[in-house]
Amino acid sequence: MASKLEELRKQLTDVLNEHEKSVQRHRADLANGHLTREGYEAAVARDRDRGQWSAKIDAVDAEISAWMQRAEANTAKARTALTTVDGTATEQLLAETRAMRAWQRWKPVLDTEDPVTALTSVLDGIRTTSGEERRALLEEAPSYLRTRGVADIDEEVDRTLADADPQFGYAKSYEPIAAGLAGNLQAAAQTTRDHIMGVDPAGARTDMLVREMPLDASALPTDPSGNRGSNGNWDSALQEFRP
Repeated sequence: MASKLEELRKQLTDVLNEHEKSVQRHRADLANGHLTREGYEAAVARDRDRGQWSAKIDAVDAEISAWMQRAEANTAKARTALTTVDGTATEQLLAETRAMRAWQRWKPVLDTEDPVTALTSVLDGIRTTSGEERRALLEEAPSYLRTRGVADIDEEVDRTLADADPQFGYAKSYEPIAAGLAGNLQAAAQTTRDHIMGVDPAGARTDMLVREMPLDASALPTDPSGNRGSNGNWDSALQEFRP
């Protein structure tokens, strides 16, 4: 079964094929003297309007944009879920109390360490703890470490957390790979758009940038929990882009 990426590419190549057929048909009339150059261009433009080629390319662009928005939302949702407390007001208050106590245990230890060692301790804690203790570290440690001169802590924390939490790791790794593939497909869409507006038939450059554009969807990670994880519901549409 073809991935969604290949389906979108096919929509672009279908436009190219329709355009090329139109060009070849009207070019024969041009060569036979049945059309002027202006008439030839007008005939191809009529086919372009009739076939709604521009609208089909716009639809591919819109689907790519929607895909990226879903991937970004999935990452944000997975990250937010790790510091979100569900339950009744009483349950949430108890969870906040446990988290506060956990941080009160961690902070005196970190105070005795130099900034680099404190950072290592925090990252180890994020990697090995869970529940309220991990949530305490995620909520309190970044600002604490910044006051001690540690820079770029958020990215360090997210990298460690991606290794420790399968769902966040999935979302975090999916998004940049998807962004690269989406960029390739958006470039293919733009090349197709430029090409159909230029009248001439598809050439080697267009083939390379559309028909042969690298779209290795197998590089996209598979959701480790089958689109439903411990942190909430995940967007199953993201897996449609895998082969």
